[in-house]
Amino acid sequence: MGTNTTRVEKIAYGGLEVYTDAYALYENEVMFMSMFGNKTAVKGLWSSLMLGKWIDLFTKVERNIFAKEENKWRIYMKSLASGIAHAILIPQQIHLKRVKDEFVIIGFSEEKIRESFFLYLNKVSKIPLKKEWADWLFLKAGREDMLKELTTLNITAFYYQGNDDWLSEIVTSGIKGKNIN
Repeated sequence: MGTNTTRVEKIAYGGLEVYTDAYALYENEVMFMSMFGNKTAVKGLWSSLMLGKWIDLFTKVERNIFAKEENKWRIYMKSLASGIAHAILIPQQIHLKRVKDEFVIIGFSEEKIRESFFLYLNKVSKIPLKKEWADWLFLKAGREDMLKELTTLNITAFYYQGNDDWLSEIVTSGIKGKNIN
């Protein structure tokens, strides 16, 4: 039997060090992060991120990452009696009610990612969409650089930055070209 191992990487700021077991980055911007370690250090690191500070991420090479101060975040934290804490930082747009004209999709399976992409796209767009178009729209958005795969650890994530003009154009051309009906 094979073993399923989860990689972890160290993150640090101002003398505080914790570990991350999952993240999604758009270039150097944090779009999602799960971190664990000493409770005080976890709180310090997430506070630094929320204040827009650049923190160190130790992958094969050290890199600096940040979260935009103006982004709204939900933070879920669980502490153990030992003092170890686990926090998950999720942008509020992850919740369907808060999706605007750009969004992040996070998941573990390609099928779930495509389902979420279609749900979010259908929510933000004024263009009528059919569920049967989900795979075609996902591929088209990726090919035309509206959907970018993010740098991740132990998850899969994409960032969509599109608009109704682009969507209307591809849906119209897809119908005319009989790629979709």
